[in-house]
Amino acid sequence: MTTGSRTMLHLFRGGPCIIPSRKVARRRLRHSDGRRNRVYSITPRLPSASRPDCLVHVIYGLVALCLVSLATGCAPKKLPPEPGHELPNPAEIVERFSGKHLVGMDLKGLARVTLRSPQGIFASTCLIAARLPFYLRVETFPPIIGPPNLFFSLNGKGIKVYVPDQGAFYIGGATKENITRFLPFCLEVEEMIPLMMGVLPPSFRQERTALKGVTADGLYRIDAGKYGGETQSCFVDLARGELVRVESKDSGGRLIHTANLRNYRPVEGMTLPQDVELRYEEGDLKEWSLRVSFSDVKLSLGEDKDLYDLEIPSGVDLLYLD
Repeated sequence: MTTGSRTMLHLFRGGPCIIPSRKVARRRLRHSDGRRNRVYSITPRLPSASRPDCLVHVIYGLVALCLVSLATGCAPKKLPPEPGHELPNPAEIVERFSGKHLVGMDLKGLARVTLRSPQGIFASTCLIAARLPFYLRVETFPPIIGPPNLFFSLNGKGIKVYVPDQGAFYIGGATKENITRFLPFCLEVEEMIPLMMGVLPPSFRQERTALKGVTADGLYRIDAGKYGGETQSCFVDLARGELVRVESKDSGGRLIHTANLRNYRPVEGMTLPQDVELRYEEGDLKEWSLRVSFSDVKLSLGEDKDLYDLEIPSGVDLLYLD
């Protein structure tokens, strides 16, 4: 404000106060003194910058300026993420979960297999042996303690099934139609075996058009585009190094099926899922689910060449599926 103004505003002790001008101060002192022959004349003094109170107000003023700058969009820009926090290359993650380190290894374990369908719930205890890419042997047991009531083997030549109660031995090609006559596998065997070992199925690594990695729900999600508009996604826990889920969607974005891998435990220096559940949401198998829960798992070098090829017992009826 100008010097000749009636009053001056000053920020002092947390708020504005009105300091009288020189003329006003002279008049008040003359009248309040009571002695007409003396007139006191004082000049108002502004607080010195060296005083502690003034320093406090200077700090308050700087804080206020910072708040105004934030409100007006003058806040400093965020720094780019540190190199250590950048998302990994999705192709490298897919390669890590390709299962190459498990080639030639046999997965063996006792498992509870549960199938849920619109027709009901079916469960059985099984001995399972599997080897990448498509070798499988299953022995199922009756609900009550007893010997296996079904022997199943699958290799590159086809399938063989022995049903002791029927005295029958089946031989056929390794087609999905033949396999599902004996085992409730909703997914192709070459897709199911990698999931039981905690790695990606071959369909995720083949015939893809693009890969994209993003973070989702605390996990690293990789989307793999397919010809025809279909999409497969996998969810990886980078901190634990575990494959958590695999999804498949059609060209319209509708979820077809999901595979959830849970309860990882160390097995021979590796971590393998003890619980694998496959669910169908659309299509002919809608409302179907298959769950394989292992109670005892072993991993060893596959040296037994005959493990996945059943011998034909004597005195049985040979039945050909094809």
